Amino acid sequence: MALTTANLEFWYEDLISNLPYGKVLPSAIYLHRDTEVCTTGPLGRLLSSLAQAHQVSADFNVVKFRRNVPRISFLRYHQFFDRPHPALEESVSIDLTTLKSFRMGYRDNINPPILHRKEHFLSPDRPQWSLFAPYRPLKTGRVFLRIRL
Repeated sequence: MALTTANLEFWYEDLISNLPYGKVLPSAIYLHRDTEVCTTGPLGRLLSSLAQAHQVSADFNVVKFRRNVPRISFLRYHQFFDRPHPALEESVSIDLTTLKSFRMGYRDNINPPILHRKEHFLSPDRPQWSLFAPYRPLKTGRVFLRIRL
């Protein structure tokens, strides 16, 4: 079935509501781009087509699915696996109804957005998941104590 504007929103909502994991926030769901969910099936085909059409390189390693509108953003976090809280360097947002994209750079931003709770971006069976998950309570505890003193 070819997607039309009329059924796009329903298809998109159905697609992202069935994601088996991801960092879920009120307005968006985030996944690492290398997860099986983002590389296979209808979602994998959609992301691959969008990346090719909008010249999004493999360096863009996180995908943001907006929950209130059919919009997908490819986010580039330098050293996602190496830094505890990598900073956002660049984003490419694509409106799925118009297929227009918008690029935004954050590299020179004095306070760029940073990632928290990276384990939620990955499948629980991925080896890196267990590396990120155990450190969260310890790090949170240290920050809390430092703030209270």
